[in-house]
Amino acid sequence: MIKRILSPKIVKIGLTLLLATTIHSFVSAQAGEDSLKVNGSQNAKVYMVSAAIGGLQPSGAFKKKIQDMQTQFNLSGFGQVKAESPLFAGFELGYSNLQRYGTTLPFIVDGITEDWSVETKSQILYMEISTRYYFPFKIYTLDFFSEFGIGTNILFTTTAFTPPNSEEASETDTDKSSVTLRYGAGLGFHLPIYEMIYIQGRVNYAGGLSTQYYGLKDRIEPIVDSTIEAFELQKSTTDILKWDIGLTFAF
Repeated sequence: MIKRILSPKIVKIGLTLLLATTIHSFVSAQAGEDSLKVNGSQNAKVYMVSAAIGGLQPSGAFKKKIQDMQTQFNLSGFGQVKAESPLFAGFELGYSNLQRYGTTLPFIVDGITEDWSVETKSQILYMEISTRYYFPFKIYTLDFFSEFGIGTNILFTTTAFTPPNSEEASETDTDKSSVTLRYGAGLGFHLPIYEMIYIQGRVNYAGGLSTQYYGLKDRIEPIVDSTIEAFELQKSTTDILKWDIGLTFAF
């Protein structure tokens, strides 16, 4: 049931309606700012910094390559465009580990065979600049907002070689990295919990242009030299549906 509600087609339709509603609300708010006085919390939110954790679900062609939802972390900061305005501008930085594969492999070091831990990770780092619009209404103490952003998806793969002896230095190789454009929109809320501290919840859909990245093979043969052998180059669009919950500090 939840998967049907959060299907990419429904999310895209919802975000289109959200865009139209936001434009209408923004125009109405510009025509008369009395509504802002009802929802006075904007006056306190001149600057906001948020830290959140949630889920990241590849979508569309991206999901055919990487199917499972992954944990994602993000940091964001927003500042009011002008005093008493419902419009904010800011940035977001997020990270998620998409896939991983690890095992133990024998390596000969100074004539001695050692069992090293080897692990390959396919990861994503995203950065975007965003605008946030607070709707001129609230439900109980909840403030609602919409977001629109544009930025980049950085997909990269690393392989770490860790020796059994902690005194020996480990090594990390970067196997592949690529950068592609991302753009999207979302909806969220703020719930005040203590003075200038808020619980934040959001859901966002971001489209990403096509690029290459490493994904796990459908069939993994015995590893010989490195766990990168369990991966193969893939190419697809990089659409993402994500949700998160975190804390916002306003000042």
